[in-house]
Amino acid sequence: MANTVVGWKPDNSRHSQDTSDWKLKTYLKEHFDLMQEADINKWDITINTNIKGLLYVTHTILPYMVVKNKGHIVNISSIAGIGHYAGGNVYSATKHAVRAISKSLRLDLAGYHIRVSDIAPGAVNTEFSTVRWGGDKQKADAFYSTFEPLLAEDIADTILFCVTRKPHVNVESLVVYPTDQANVGMINSR
Repeated sequence: MANTVVGWKPDNSRHSQDTSDWKLKTYLKEHFDLMQEADINKWDITINTNIKGLLYVTHTILPYMVVKNKGHIVNISSIAGIGHYAGGNVYSATKHAVRAISKSLRLDLAGYHIRVSDIAPGAVNTEFSTVRWGGDKQKADAFYSTFEPLLAEDIADTILFCVTRKPHVNVESLVVYPTDQANVGMINSR
C-alpha cells in the first residue's frame, strides 16, 4: 500500500453549489511509511534531522543569546506537528517535538529578552519535496501540480514577519496553509 493515493470526495448533493470540491489525499511518501512497513533507518534520519539537529543547533547558539540577553529563535515545525495522517507516524512525532521544544524553550527563557517562534507550514513546494519522494522529482511535481502550494518565499515572508515585530512582541506560533489546503490531509485539487 506504500506510495499510493487515497482519495475522498464529498457528496456535493447534500451541500450548496458553493461547496468546494475537496479531496482527502494521504500520500504514503518515501519516508512516511506505515508503522508496520517502516524502515527504521529512515526513522533515524528523520529523528536526527528534525529533533537532534534542532537541539544541537539551539544548544550551541543559545548561550550567546543569553549573555547578550537578546535574540530570536525561529523553528520550523509543520502542520504534521498539529494533525495526524496515515504513514506520518515518525515525521509527525518529530514535528510535534519541534513544537514542544519551542514552547518549552519559551519557558526556559522567561525573564530574558529572547523571542521564540514556531512556524508550522502546510504543503510547501521546495527542493525537499523531491527528497521526500526518494529523489523522484516527477512524483513531487505530480503532487504539487493539482493545487497551488506554498513556496519557500511564502515561508521566508512569514519568518520575516515574526522577526521584524517590535522587541516586546513575540509571535509564538504561526500556522500557514496554502489556500487550497484545509488541514494536513485535505487539499482542494483543481
